[in-house]
Amino acid sequence: MSKPTFTKEYFDIKHVLLDYYAESNKQGNSDLMKKAFTKNATMYFIDSTGRLAGGSVNESLYPVVDSFPKSSNSQIAIAYINITENVAQARVDSDNVNHSGFTDYFNLIKVNNQWKIISKIYYAHY
Repeated sequence: MSKPTFTKEYFDIKHVLLDYYAESNKQGNSDLMKKAFTKNATMYFIDSTGRLAGGSVNESLYPVVDSFPKSSNSQIAIAYINITENVAQARVDSDNVNHSGFTDYFNLIKVNNQWKIISKIYYAHY
C-alpha cells in the first residue's frame, strides 16, 4: 500500500473541519460535530471575566452548539492547515455563527486512519 499523499491528508482534514465541525455550527446541532472530535477531546477559552474556561467538549462545547439557532448566513474560512505525518494544526475563522464570529485553533491527530480533533482553543468576536 502506498503512503498517503499530502494532498489527500489536506482534503481529509478539510472534510473534518468543514463538513463536520463548521456544518454542525451552522445547523446548531452537535450530532454531526461529534464525528470531528476524539471521545476525550478538550476545548479551552478565556471567558468574559478573563479567566480560563473549558474542559471536555462533551460538557463545554456540544451543549452550547445545541443551543445555537440555525446560522444559514454563516461564513467559514480555513486560514491554514499544517500537517506533519499523523498530526496537524489548523485555524478556522467563522462569521455569523450564532450572531458572532470565532477564531478556532485545532490540534488534530490521525487515529485508525481517520483525522480527529483532539483539542480546540478559540477566541469569540462579539
